[in-house]
Amino acid sequence: MVWYIPVTALRMVITQHPAGRKPRMHVIEQLERLTALAEKMGYEIRYENLGGVGGGLCEFSGRRCLFIDLSLNAVEQLEQLRDSLVLDPSLPTTRLPPVICQDLGLPLPQSPTPH
Repeated sequence: MVWYIPVTALRMVITQHPAGRKPRMHVIEQLERLTALAEKMGYEIRYENLGGVGGGLCEFSGRRCLFIDLSLNAVEQLEQLRDSLVLDPSLPTTRLPPVICQDLGLPLPQSPTPH
């Protein structure tokens, strides 16, 4: 079964935690930022229950998709998304805002030094 969930509904989906606890807000914000980045990179975001064994980037018939496993909790979804994006060679690392670099675990861009 394929579920298409708009980004605005992402908050409702990822706050369902198996232990009944809600993840910390910064995890949700990171998921939203990285999902938006993936969309800007041309990925169609697909949310599917993959039983904890799948997910990540996929390209077929010229379409780029990013599968997010709904059976994972928010922290695991964030790890899956982060791990997938950093492997994509088209990631625009030189033009990313510092907050996105931090979300991805990348070094912060260096500011040009004044002469």
